[in-house]
Amino acid sequence: MAVSDKVLISTSQHGVVSVLLNRPQALNSLDTDMVSRLRELLEDWALPEPCHPSSPPAAVCAIIKGAGNKAFCAGGDIKLIAQACGSGDTKPGNHFFAIEYDVNHKISQLRIPYVALIDGIVMGGGAGVSMHGHFRVATERTVFAMPECAIGIFPDIGSSFFLQQLPGRLGLWLGLTGARLKGVDVRDSGLATHFIPSHLLERVEEGIMALSEQNSTATNNSRQALRSLDLSEVDAVLRRLQSEGGAMPAGKLKQQLPWINHHFGLSSINSIIESLKKRHTQLTQQQQGGNALAGTADEAAWIEETLQGLERGSPLSLCVTFELFKRMQHSTLQECLQQDFKLIRKFVGGKGDFVEGVTALLIDRGRKAVWKYNSVYEVPPHVLDSFFEDDVAAIPSQVSHQGSRL
Repeated sequence: MAVSDKVLISTSQHGVVSVLLNRPQALNSLDTDMVSRLRELLEDWALPEPCHPSSPPAAVCAIIKGAGNKAFCAGGDIKLIAQACGSGDTKPGNHFFAIEYDVNHKISQLRIPYVALIDGIVMGGGAGVSMHGHFRVATERTVFAMPECAIGIFPDIGSSFFLQQLPGRLGLWLGLTGARLKGVDVRDSGLATHFIPSHLLERVEEGIMALSEQNSTATNNSRQALRSLDLSEVDAVLRRLQSEGGAMPAGKLKQQLPWINHHFGLSSINSIIESLKKRHTQLTQQQQGGNALAGTADEAAWIEETLQGLERGSPLSLCVTFELFKRMQHSTLQECLQQDFKLIRKFVGGKGDFVEGVTALLIDRGRKAVWKYNSVYEVPPHVLDSFFEDDVAAIPSQVSHQGSRL
């Protein structure tokens, strides 16, 4: 499949660029061709607005979406990368991740509004091409997750930056467990900026197109005089459609956040697991004794799901993720992406459980992975520290720019 078919581009007469990730059979997962094409587009949009009549129209806004109705983007297509790593070839993996992280950073630096319609599944690399932009529009079909620990790596694409902007310890919970947020909870968490029912998404594009036409009229239809749409104007379109969608359904996050903060605010991954198990025992005893309080069953179910999520992850990946979030708590997006690249080189090079995790879950389709360590208690401190030792390899210059959006 040609890259021109995997990433479909259309530009309106008045400068609105629509990008369609077009691999619905693979849940629009990203491969090297696709992230390379996205980087080219972002570089074009970053150029100064044209000043010559013969120049192509300036981009005034970008909209990105996924083909089909199942997924915006389910992440990076990493099966071939893992197979190459298993054979000792690290170049495809290092090349893919360097471009992907550059795309993440370039999105955060865009001068024009960037609108991601995150309808359906948005995971891993799909978060990377949406969360760093100005606007993220969730629908009732949105399912957000960062399941990297379950495939033996860690939440990358700047997750240690944007997940830590969320309320309390929500981001750490998502990063460690791979838990899924659905629908309105994606909006309530702050991951999405707006919640609009899926049947109104076409009107999002229509509304932005209308804005661009007004913009063109205001500048006498002169292509070189076109200005980027104001963020406030785009936000007004999205807010109007959010209101037209009616009252948002109730989510689960409001109930769960105090539990998340209590357990995931502890000082180590070991303490988190022990706290969850202790609380589950208490709730079980209350239920058996007939003196359970309202909400006990919900809390117990949440703890069971959370422990299952932790058990699915590579113990080494869990420890690396906890340490990563602790170290990067007050860092910029640039710094987080630099650290991601240092870490991913080590996972691609065989230091972690990447090859085993991807092979077990995605290639062998559900085989139980055989991790390097059986539990987080077995991971030696010196092994964990070695992941954060300086990498002699230079970090790609594309990921070393200053600044970030979030």
